[in-house]
Amino acid sequence: IAAGEEGAADTPEPKLPFTLADDQPPAPAARRGSTAGRASAGAPKKIFEPTPEPDFAYEGAASTADDLDVPGARRGSTKAGKAPPPKDKERKASDAGSRRGSTAKGGGQGVPPPGMPQAREPTTPVPEGADLVPLWLTGVSDYAKVEASVPALLFKGTAMFQCRTTTFELTNTGDVRAEFAWDVRGVQGAPIRLRPSQERDVYTVSPHTGALAPGASATITVSFAPVEVEDYTRELTCAVGNMAPDAPPLVLPLAGRAIRPYCHFEVPESDYLAAGRRPAEHVTVLEPDTKVIEFDSLGIRVRNTKRFYLVNPTNMSYDFEWALDVEDGAPEPGVVASPFALEALRGTIHGGKKTEMVIHFTPASVHLVEERWRFRIAGVGIDMPILLVGSMREPDLTFDRTRHNFGPLLVGQRNKETIILQNNEDVSFPYAFDSKSFSTAATGDGQVVAVEPDAGTVPARGSAPILVTFMPSAEKLFNFNVVCNVARKPTPLSLNVKGEGAAIHDSVTIQDQDRERKVAPGAGRDNPCSFGQVHINQRGVRQVVVANSGKFNFDVTWELTLPGGALVPAAISLSPMYATCAKGDKCAFELSYRPVRDGPLPAGLTAVCQVTNGRRYEIQITGEGRTPLIHLSWLDHDFGPTFVHARGMPVESRTLRVVNDDVMEHFFEIRWESSSARADTPAAQGEGVDAEAAEAAGGVRA
Repeated sequence: IAAGEEGAADTPEPKLPFTLADDQPPAPAARRGSTAGRASAGAPKKIFEPTPEPDFAYEGAASTADDLDVPGARRGSTKAGKAPPPKDKERKASDAGSRRGSTAKGGGQGVPPPGMPQAREPTTPVPEGADLVPLWLTGVSDYAKVEASVPALLFKGTAMFQCRTTTFELTNTGDVRAEFAWDVRGVQGAPIRLRPSQERDVYTVSPHTGALAPGASATITVSFAPVEVEDYTRELTCAVGNMAPDAPPLVLPLAGRAIRPYCHFEVPESDYLAAGRRPAEHVTVLEPDTKVIEFDSLGIRVRNTKRFYLVNPTNMSYDFEWALDVEDGAPEPGVVASPFALEALRGTIHGGKKTEMVIHFTPASVHLVEERWRFRIAGVGIDMPILLVGSMREPDLTFDRTRHNFGPLLVGQRNKETIILQNNEDVSFPYAFDSKSFSTAATGDGQVVAVEPDAGTVPARGSAPILVTFMPSAEKLFNFNVVCNVARKPTPLSLNVKGEGAAIHDSVTIQDQDRERKVAPGAGRDNPCSFGQVHINQRGVRQVVVANSGKFNFDVTWELTLPGGALVPAAISLSPMYATCAKGDKCAFELSYRPVRDGPLPAGLTAVCQVTNGRRYEIQITGEGRTPLIHLSWLDHDFGPTFVHARGMPVESRTLRVVNDDVMEHFFEIRWESSSARADTPAAQGEGVDAEAAEAAGGVRA
């Protein structure tokens, strides 16, 4: 930013070796071969195209088919479909284009260029009856040619330490590719002497080098940035490869005038006003020469400091002063807390020296802030309006997702998920989670959501993993908006966490014929299951049913136990011992008792049912094995010597009485065991023997 250009010390206009108009001269008329003078400049240019046979030949070369040493070739004949020789007019036009740009002396018809070997084309055997078809070749040979759209560059008066730019077009008017390179020199090629503090010349060219296709153009930008008031007459020379030896180089005169300001701010001037970035709600009318110093804060409640130097390029000392502009109803200083603070509101700058200026900006809100100030140098009558503009940009920190649903989870269980906190800024930011945002103290549900770590720092351009744990304490839906406060970020981050607490809903029943009894859950509960008296080798069965009315599948495990870890008798069994019960389904288990001897089951025999993540059931099993009370009238009988039976002989017999002294009916089976025969007869059926069934406490005669 330059102040005090009007009336400042200045140098007279440099005397140039040429005369220029007040404004930049227009581009000269297109010369021969330029893009502007071509009617088809925009159309693609063909470099190689077939042309008719040239009408010249090197001395000593064969020019007709009759002169070729090709045996068996037919002279001057063409088959159907072959292209005939070109017409004379087309041949002459093509010859003119093919010879364009040729500079060889004595290059007329039949005369080769100097140094060209005088050799005949080697002969090649051709099969009998083959036709000779001409192959036409053409090429373009030319020197590089370029033109600039301006004859000279003259910059208007430019304040020291400022920069002014201009552009022009560089066009390739030739038929071949042109490579160029720019160089800034003194008048007539004299070397440029830089000041000790200068790193480069006041003129810069972009692009400095390049290449142009035939007919193409490039926009060249030249910048003028004076650092002192002196003569800046230069020459801009364009070096082009493969130019004609007699072609003059492309040289553009350069001239610029430097203006010495009274003071200079070493701070880049903002385009806040020039680019139209000022919001419409800021309706305050600004003076045309208002200069803008802009601040961009990353977050709120953070101090942003801008340091720059105020340079006095003159040879005299003066006093300066900063004052808040309170015109047009602006607030008085101190009435409203200002986000801007200047460390030095006044001071003195000696000639040729500079002093440091420090301005702080501490935003308290997300809104854009404007504040008008005046910079005054009373000794020289400078009163320059300065607009301080401060804007806030929220730090770019985000979660890798905005919500997470844990879904149904058993009460008392835990589920964990890792959330990534991403920092896309170049500085680190501290963060902390608000525990009140996911607390359940008001509902008495205990801790349901846990965050680890609950505070930390996200590194620059890095990330931090956050472990979120969901542990439902009741069978209900949970919904939390977990709040994460980031330092200097006005809007906290929010993560929506949902989940549902669910429980295992199981029940166990014992089914015995037409009866059904529920089993009470819990250890030590009285749930008897009695088989009563079961006869030896008979089988008593009880059905145990486990029902699942919840939302989760669960596993059921059975175990038969005796006190002290004693061995469970083989007469008792449970099948299956393990099963998975689906939600809304039932699982049936069979508890059976098959005694093999008299006597009751051991005391304390228990069937334990354990539901995974659920309740425990204990069933006390009792039963007694018993032999049937069946008696025989005799157990051994010998018939003695007996004649072999023949028809009509009497049968030797003896009656065996079977007596049932039990309280229930019994079926018995007669097994004859001898060396010659065996008969199995169920007495109840009466098949194979003459048997009579008796009532209880009666008998059967066989």
